Amino acid sequence: MSNDMPSPPEVAQIDADISEAEQELSELLLRWRWVVYGLAAAALLECGFIISASITRIDGLVSVAGLGGVLLFASAVALGIYASENRGERIQQKRQLDRLKIERRDALAGRAPRAAAPFARYKEHLPAMAEHLKLRAQRHRRTYVSLQLVVIVGSLSASALTASINSPNSKTIAVAISLAVGVAASFSLTFRIRERGDALQATAIEIEREYRAAELRIGDYANDPDDRTRYRKLTERIESLRAEQASKERSLDQPPDMQQSSSSGI
Repeated sequence: MSNDMPSPPEVAQIDADISEAEQELSELLLRWRWVVYGLAAAALLECGFIISASITRIDGLVSVAGLGGVLLFASAVALGIYASENRGERIQQKRQLDRLKIERRDALAGRAPRAAAPFARYKEHLPAMAEHLKLRAQRHRRTYVSLQLVVIVGSLSASALTASINSPNSKTIAVAISLAVGVAASFSLTFRIRERGDALQATAIEIEREYRAAELRIGDYANDPDDRTRYRKLTERIESLRAEQASKERSLDQPPDMQQSSSSGI
C-alpha cells in the first residue's frame, strides 16, 4: 500500500530489499503451484486410464495404467521431498520479508515527533493490517468459488449420470454427488462465506483510504495543525473501522433466522 507513494530517502534501500524479497517469495510460490498442478493433472490422467482399462479390459491400457501408477507414486515421493525444501525456503524468505517490513515501519515511525511516536508506529502498521484483511478476504472468496463449483458441476454431473447410465453403481455415485452438492450449498449458506469476504475487503479498502489521506494530508486531515493530531484522528478512525468489522463478523456468526430478525428490528 505504501508503495503507491514516494518513500523517504532513508527507507529507499529498505523498499528495494522488500521488493526483492517479495519477488523471490512469489517465485517460490509459483514453482510450488506448478508442481502441484502438474501432479494433480497426472493423477486425473491416471484415473482416466484406470477407468478405461477397467471398462475395456484392453491389455495395452492395463499396462499403461500400471506404469502410470508407478510413475505417479514416484512423482508423489519426489513432490514430498521438494515440498519440504520449498517450504523451508519459503519460511526463511517470509521471515526475512517480515523483518524488513518491521525495519521499514520503525524507520518511518522514528521520523515523527516524540509526542506523536505511538500514533506514528500505529500508522505504519496499517499497510500490514490492510494486507492481512485482503488475504483473509481472498481465502473466503476462493472457498466460496470452490463451493459454487461443487454445486454447479455436481448438480449437472448427477443429472447427466442418472439420465445416461441406468445401473445400481451409477445411482450410488449420483446419490453421493447429490449429497456433496447439498453439503457444499449448506456450508456456503450457513457460514455466509461470500459476505465475510466482502466485509473484510471493504474494511481493508477503508483502511487504505484513511492511511493515504493521512499520509498525504488531504480530505479530513488537511487542516490538522500537527502530526500528533493527525495521527490520533487516524488511529481513532481505524479503531472505529475495526469495531465495525468485529460487529459484522459477530452478526455473520449468528444463524440466518436470527440475522433476519435483528435486521428487521424484532
